[in-house]
Amino acid sequence: MRNDEDNHGLMASIRLVNRKERGIAVRVFLSLAGTCVLIALALLAAYLLALTRSEYDVQRGYSYFRVRDADLAITFTGGAAAWLALLWWTWRGQTRYDSMIGPIVWTFVTAGAAIALGVGIDVFVRREEEFLIGATILMAAAFTFVIWMRYINAMMKGRPVLGQDRQVNVVCPQCGYSMVGLSALRCPECGASFTIDELIRAQGYRGGETMPAASPRVDRDPVIRPPVIAAPALEAHDRAAQ
Repeated sequence: MRNDEDNHGLMASIRLVNRKERGIAVRVFLSLAGTCVLIALALLAAYLLALTRSEYDVQRGYSYFRVRDADLAITFTGGAAAWLALLWWTWRGQTRYDSMIGPIVWTFVTAGAAIALGVGIDVFVRREEEFLIGATILMAAAFTFVIWMRYINAMMKGRPVLGQDRQVNVVCPQCGYSMVGLSALRCPECGASFTIDELIRAQGYRGGETMPAASPRVDRDPVIRPPVIAAPALEAHDRAAQ
């Protein structure tokens, strides 16, 4: 008998991540969690780099060091490369959605412009520059949300059955290899095999939501209505009855 606790806790989340076919929500939250972890690791790495240059202050009695901008540049560059690898691993095989290359590139452009503007403000503005830097960060975050809005909208809607070339959009859910024209339900690229219903469900076509079951038809006895008698015929019928 299966324990109900198997559906809860950390192990259940790990099983969702390790599934071959992850849901949309799992991929989104995995990307967000991975982003937070990579930022934390980049900050920690910058701290450790600065720690290697620490100097002991005899008068104060403790070691002194400071994290430099170069340390942050090195660690966040490595974190950005790891972030791209994480996104590729998380969203691989999801060819039913629009390409992520465009949103990723514009996100990096926005982040780079925000960083450059923030550094310029910090260098040339001498008083209360924190407010301008904070406004820059918020504007960059808002622009990033707008960039990803179309991608998320297309991701949630799914894709049409036919592409622009009037070919059926059917690809391997595992590696994204086009399976158009194949007579077998096995991918020649990665060797994965599927049943026909698994392959159709994995394509994410538009209108693939579960429809409510139709109400069962109830056969009723026909309604017998009395015949309609015209007024003159009704009067003649009454006189005959009298």
